[in-house]
Amino acid sequence: MDAIVLKATHFEEDGKILKLFTREAGVVSVIIKKLGRKASYWQTVTSPLARGEFHLTRRQSDLYTLGDASLIDAHYEIRNHLDKLDAACSILRAILTSQYPEKASPELYLLTTAYLKKLKTFPDPPILALSFQMKLLNYEGLFPETREEFGKPLSSDEWLILECLCHAKKFDLLESLTLTPSLKDKATDLFTTRILEFN
Repeated sequence: MDAIVLKATHFEEDGKILKLFTREAGVVSVIIKKLGRKASYWQTVTSPLARGEFHLTRRQSDLYTLGDASLIDAHYEIRNHLDKLDAACSILRAILTSQYPEKASPELYLLTTAYLKKLKTFPDPPILALSFQMKLLNYEGLFPETREEFGKPLSSDEWLILECLCHAKKFDLLESLTLTPSLKDKATDLFTTRILEFN
C-alpha cells in the first residue's frame, strides 16, 4: 500500500506500532515486532512523515503486520527546516484527528501528498498548513457556506482569504495571501471545533 506514516510508537524492545494513512484503506494501525538487522533503514521508512510502499498482512486483530516496505520519500527537505516541519506536523495531526480508522479517502490522500510535496519549496509554510485544514473541512462538508455561519466576527476581507485557502486550485494563489495572527487563530479554532463536533 502507498502510505504516509502519521505516528510511530515504540513497542517492546525493538518494535513499533505505526499509524499509516494509506491511499487504499485510509488510516490503519500496523505492528512491527522487531526492526531486525536493517534497523537504520527501518527507522527511516517507519518514522513520521515518511512515505513508502508498505506490504501489509492482516491477522485476526485490528492490527496489520508489516512484511516489507520501500521508501518513496523521507521528506528530508521538510525535516531540515523547523517552520516546514511544524506545518507538516499540523497536516499529519489534521488527518489523525479527523479520519475514522479504515475509511478509504483516496482524494484526501492525494491532496495530502500534493501538499507535502509543495511544502518543500513553499515560502510561507503556515499558510499551506492552514489551507490544508480548510480543504479538509470542505472535504468533510464542514466548511461554512457563508461568513455569517462562521460563528465569530469576521471581516469581508478575512472571509475572502478563508475562501481562497479553502477553494484555491493553484498553489500560486496561496503564495499571494497574507495571514494575520488573528485570522490564523480564528481559522485554527474553526478547524478544531468543527472536527471535534464531527467526531
